[in-house]
Amino acid sequence: MGTLKTGRLDLNDHRDMESCKEALLKIASRQSSYYALRFKPEYYFELPGAKPPRSAGWYVMLEAMTQVYVGRSDNLNSRLNSNQGSTDNFAKKLRTSNSERNFVKKFLEIGHFKKLRECVFIRDEFSNQSASTPMKLLTRAKRT
Repeated sequence: MGTLKTGRLDLNDHRDMESCKEALLKIASRQSSYYALRFKPEYYFELPGAKPPRSAGWYVMLEAMTQVYVGRSDNLNSRLNSNQGSTDNFAKKLRTSNSERNFVKKFLEIGHFKKLRECVFIRDEFSNQSASTPMKLLTRAKRT
């Protein structure tokens, strides 16, 4: 197999991948990393009664234990819990991505998804949990 690299991260380096896996599992094993997710008509997601950190990071939308969407944000609270940050293509015509989130919203609205939740990974926390130097560099890189 060829060499798989993304940014500064060598996906073929077993140590880097183990470090990444351990850091993710540690964060995902904490109940405090999870938030209930609700669709708020007409266009928005909200996390009822919760405010995730205003930090940069990644989020995974889950239906039961099944991943339905993965995203990233420079401000998790704004992206997941506000009328501005959680608005997607059909409400913001200038936004060129995230049409997948529209499907998730519609499935939730029509009852196809019964109970969505978010698992939140704070970028700096992930970087601190990871023993891998390339992983630390990757998580501190500016979004392009």
